[in-house]
Amino acid sequence: LWSLLSRSPLFRLESFEPLLAVASFLFFLSCFYVLDNHCAWARRFRIRRDNNDMRAWRVEGFGRARELLLYLVPLLAFDFCVPRRANRIDHAPLPVAWRVTAELVACVLVYDALFFVCHLAMHSSEALFAYHAKHHTHGT
Repeated sequence: LWSLLSRSPLFRLESFEPLLAVASFLFFLSCFYVLDNHCAWARRFRIRRDNNDMRAWRVEGFGRARELLLYLVPLLAFDFCVPRRANRIDHAPLPVAWRVTAELVACVLVYDALFFVCHLAMHSSEALFAYHAKHHTHGT
């Protein structure tokens, strides 16, 4: 599997991780959408079961596309300006399970810390909160 992945043009792309993260997010978001809107048995797991307001799922204009661009553009720009992936893949040994696990745990911890700091900043700055406020308006 590693030899196949290491030769794959998609895997060698500098922005493979951000694109994989976005694709995974969209996949899971689609699954939750189907569960929330089309599976009556899943509604019992809602935080507010009495709330049938589906405005949170509604996409207005280019809102979601703008959010996606605001997330991806800085990551893609960094990957474009600081190429580093292809050279490391060419000389990388087969990944070891404990190291992959340790790196995954470290990434989740760093992501969670950065998410907290960014979310705190959005609540601390009026300019950022104006963009972020819609996150709190759907009633859950």
